[in-house]
Amino acid sequence: MKQLVTTMEASPDHTNFVYVPFNEPDGEVYGSYDKGITNLAVLESAWKTIYQTIRTINPSAEIAGPNFFLYDNSAYTNFMTYAKSNDVLPNEVTWHEFESSLGISPIKVVIDEYAQSAELGVPGTLVQYIARFENSKVYGCLAYWTSEGDLQYLGASGSPNVATGAWWLYQWYGEMAGNTFKGTPPSTTTQGWQGVAALDSNSKQVKAVFGGTSGTVSVVVQGLSSQSYFGSSKVHATVWGVDSTVSNPSSGPYYVQMDDYTESSGQITVSVPSTKATSAYYLIVTPAKSLSSVNSATKYEANTPVCLARLLSAMALILDTPAHISCRAMERTAVRSRNSTSLLLQVVFTTSISAIRRRTVPLI
Repeated sequence: MKQLVTTMEASPDHTNFVYVPFNEPDGEVYGSYDKGITNLAVLESAWKTIYQTIRTINPSAEIAGPNFFLYDNSAYTNFMTYAKSNDVLPNEVTWHEFESSLGISPIKVVIDEYAQSAELGVPGTLVQYIARFENSKVYGCLAYWTSEGDLQYLGASGSPNVATGAWWLYQWYGEMAGNTFKGTPPSTTTQGWQGVAALDSNSKQVKAVFGGTSGTVSVVVQGLSSQSYFGSSKVHATVWGVDSTVSNPSSGPYYVQMDDYTESSGQITVSVPSTKATSAYYLIVTPAKSLSSVNSATKYEANTPVCLARLLSAMALILDTPAHISCRAMERTAVRSRNSTSLLLQVVFTTSISAIRRRTVPLI
């Protein structure tokens, strides 16, 4: 451990590292995957030793843990109580949040492995994780399932500088700025129709990414009249889509529809037909600038994928925080910790068909 930490600290990028001493210790060594943690006291002692070793070499090192695979409230409570008493509290809590009654100041919560291997590269599935993380204001890291260099299918397998469909989802999400506001999907506990939206007062835009079901879906944007720049009777809305390519190159986003909408009590409903469960969609709502009708279907996404080899550096901008890289080199997602408001706007995601396909996938 001393040799590893000393080597890591010699790197010019060492301030960006987060040390994760244990990976799923409740599943092996200190427990089992069928029973969970069974030897917490030994783990706590080992955590203290390793924590203090890292701190001896770098007193300001970022340390994350305990990194259980299974959330166990009793185990987390006992672990955090021990850590507080022994002055070895992690800088980031992984995997799940603990009880606030322990008297511990808020600690950054990181879901440091999410998405099963079959879900990587699928925009319609990944957007559901993004929506839940953003709603809870936690951070997340894609699980390290794939070969080194392809960024968990954000880059094409064998051609990591070529974008997949999933890359475009994170690109759209990274373009969102301002404050998130309340999104109400048909269900918050099952896999299916989900989305996240934000209001950017600087650009005077509402942006939303959504997906996870098939058929005709509707995005209801409420409270537009609370913003002076949306105070006119009409707004303009454009929808883009991107299909799943898993590990293969994507041809990029495609234009779905564009139209002007008349507000009714500060509300509009944007219906999107023929959606695909594995695809993701990008809605942009702006003040209507022209009284002329919208009738052109020749539109292009005004964006070009950057070199994916530089994606981790770009993530620092998406995150609004220094880019952290854990010991297992998991790529951190674009989940941001912005202030959320439900007072000005509300987005209601609805669907005309059942969005329940199977129960929510465990974050393993």
